[in-house]
Amino acid sequence: MEMFLLAGFSMLLAVLFPLGASGKELAVDLSSPQSIEQFHLVGEGAGVAEDCLILNGVKFPGTKAFLVAGPLRFAELSFEFRLEPAGAGAHGCGAILGSTNSIEFTGVHLDRYQQVILYRSSAGKDWDEVERQTGLAYQPAEWHSASLRVEGEKLQIAIDGKNVLSRPSPPLIGLVGFYVSDGHARFRKIRCAGDPQELPSPWKVIRHHIYVCQDAGAGGYEAFPDVARLRSEELVCVFYAGFAHVSLPGYAPGGKLPPECPKAGRVALARSRDSGLSWTPAETVIDTELDDRDPSIAELPGDTLLVNFFSLRSGPKGKGYEFVHTAMVTSKDQGRTWSEPRPLFTDWAASSPARRLSDGRLAMALYYVGAEKAPGGGYGGISFSEDGGRSWLKPVEVGKSGPLKLDAEPDVVEFPGGELLMALRPILAFSRSSDRGRIWTRPEPAGWPGDAPYFLLTRSGLLLLGHRHPGTSLHYSLDNGKTWSAGVPIDSAGGAYPSMAELADGTVIVVYYEEGVGSSIRARRFKPTPKGVEWIAY
Repeated sequence: MEMFLLAGFSMLLAVLFPLGASGKELAVDLSSPQSIEQFHLVGEGAGVAEDCLILNGVKFPGTKAFLVAGPLRFAELSFEFRLEPAGAGAHGCGAILGSTNSIEFTGVHLDRYQQVILYRSSAGKDWDEVERQTGLAYQPAEWHSASLRVEGEKLQIAIDGKNVLSRPSPPLIGLVGFYVSDGHARFRKIRCAGDPQELPSPWKVIRHHIYVCQDAGAGGYEAFPDVARLRSEELVCVFYAGFAHVSLPGYAPGGKLPPECPKAGRVALARSRDSGLSWTPAETVIDTELDDRDPSIAELPGDTLLVNFFSLRSGPKGKGYEFVHTAMVTSKDQGRTWSEPRPLFTDWAASSPARRLSDGRLAMALYYVGAEKAPGGGYGGISFSEDGGRSWLKPVEVGKSGPLKLDAEPDVVEFPGGELLMALRPILAFSRSSDRGRIWTRPEPAGWPGDAPYFLLTRSGLLLLGHRHPGTSLHYSLDNGKTWSAGVPIDSAGGAYPSMAELADGTVIVVYYEEGVGSSIRARRFKPTPKGVEWIAY
């Protein structure tokens, strides 16, 4: 086996150590901040300090660092790692083997649950678990050693000198690297070895997703996005911005709102003029003394933008929260200025956009949050506007008399001919109306789990339904929702609330959020076909 060198950076390498009788091992020099140049970086959370490669996924989830040496036929990788007890979530991090590009590789995952998980990441699925071993002894805030070695046709994984997982493995050909998901990790004493190889295509950075917004300036937590494609071809995405899932004083450290979020959570907006490849910094749509959240956006005739959202206030004695109202704001100048908020409903919440129907009406799917409970505990509804959103009719109840608990965050779609289909959570149920929304069928379970539903009927007639569980997912239908495909994973990120817009070329952009401290808004792009979804890498 021949040694391999770090092209263009040989001065940054440490010594080459013997590896058996015929091979060589590369020890990576991490003695200076310039050592970071030894890595292809994906994400903004990578750096070198104190003789360590530092990956901060608490602030920059999904950061990766690939050694530019290689590609190679992997033989061995050893390193020491330390998980910092920072942030929420699993504190996940790990090693990357056989990377043919930045999203196709074998991963060896470590996290605060003291386990090792072997998985595959590919263009269509960023987490395909192969095997896991739990009950290990490594601890956060302490240094531990890891050794990954190919022996015969098996990949052997050892932690602190103890073999913990052995699995048959195909040849691992590509780059070696490290990553964090939601953790903050340090790696040091990195050594690797293998035979130089050629890849069929040059190694390059490909992204499963891009970020619409990672920090809107209100505390670093972004959630509940909704995207719309305007007639100008600009994409606009509205979302919640705050410091936590609920940004009220009772949820802040010490019970006091932070300086960057002095009025509680707000509604923010980002724009894209290149089909979602890049996004402008966040703008504020509405920021009252309430926690303004769950926004949705629609473009009406006359270039009017309508954003609906609902607001919370602190509960009794500052504990918990109470629903205040669903409200809306409008803009006549493409969202550069906005009207004052106008309350619409005090007992109904909305988490989906106003949908313009073929007869000119607007339809807003709602869910009841008042005191009058249904047999199952909750139910959906829908309200219509016949004057472009200036006034809204009394909501029509959907599913109130049935046995299902529908708490309900519904969305609605119209088919040619005027039939309406509503999806409601939490078990995911469907209700239909064939008389323009006056009477609705009893909601029936879809047959699979899911909530936070969002419909998109494409120009070709393909119906898409994005939802949460598992992670962020979608189903599609060729017959107006009578039958559905198997689930299609979008992302392992579990915040979800996916929203979709069809672009001029027939591809679809989907936006969704991560959940957890520092949650951000992500986006992916795909081409929907009757045979499935074709993902488009960034």
